[in-house]
Amino acid sequence: MIDEMDVASRHLNVCIHYIHNCGKCSKCKRTLLILDILGVIDKYKNVFKLEYFYSVKDAYINK
Repeated sequence: MIDEMDVASRHLNVCIHYIHNCGKCSKCKRTLLILDILGVIDKYKNVFKLEYFYSVKDAYINK
């Protein structure tokens, strides 16, 4: 699983818009939601802005 790969927590890039993960595009949000469900989201604090995700998480789930 991806959460078992230390290199992923430092270099994971899924964004479809930018070189660095924006946390706002559909791919970033989907990835963040999956990481959150798996309970490993904190491992990815260096590649995603988790504060933003947490501020829009409920709206994203409702959508």
